[in-house]
Amino acid sequence: MSINSGRVRDALAAVRNFETLMRSSSVEEALLASVLSEIGNACATLRDAFLQTPATYDRLAAFALRRIDELDQLLTQAVPTTTSERIALGDSFIAKASADLAAAAELLDLAERSQSPAPIELPLAMLARESLQMALALRAEATADVQVSANVPDAVVVCDPQIASRVIALAVSIAYKPSGSALMVTTEVLDRRAIVRVEPRDEPASPRVAVRVLRLIEPTEDVATRAAAAAGIDLRRDGDAIVITLPLH
Repeated sequence: MSINSGRVRDALAAVRNFETLMRSSSVEEALLASVLSEIGNACATLRDAFLQTPATYDRLAAFALRRIDELDQLLTQAVPTTTSERIALGDSFIAKASADLAAAAELLDLAERSQSPAPIELPLAMLARESLQMALALRAEATADVQVSANVPDAVVVCDPQIASRVIALAVSIAYKPSGSALMVTTEVLDRRAIVRVEPRDEPASPRVAVRVLRLIEPTEDVATRAAAAAGIDLRRDGDAIVITLPLH
């Protein structure tokens, strides 16, 4: 079952709805009971989807299935009877499970895409800029100030833009530090390769753009690295920087 199927999207929406109701100060018991029934079906749908995760992304599958099992187990327990306890549960465990599953679903979409990359030619500068507008997750964790310095505007790379853009957007989120400086995204051509470098660096005179910082879960960097490699792209750390190497036209 593809992660983009209507059933999977509905399952994720059901989990978000459950989170919202649990965090509400007033909710009818009958409505909550009906949603609990939906969550059982949602867990089954999500489990089926992640059981079909490509074999090389076993860490992602294990993480998501563990979260699903934890959520499923919650359904066998009685919902707290007091409003404060119910809200506390919604604010803690359920909110985390919902956010983690949303992030895992977006990573699974990237993993599935990496099985059949569709490379095309496109300008490196455009790829770097448009990658920052990617909305890969159902929710963002924060917003970062990002500066882009496209030093080789005429360079043309060959890549699957869906995969490359997502990898660059994830690299921004991985490099982001909540209390650190702004992020700088630079491009260069070196030895017939295009290099995109993302690092915490502040250049006050450079224009900035506000970029969504995506939720990171345990397998995020592993999935990004493997998906990039499957599409002929190299992603690796260099100190605090994330360096992405793409083939040139």
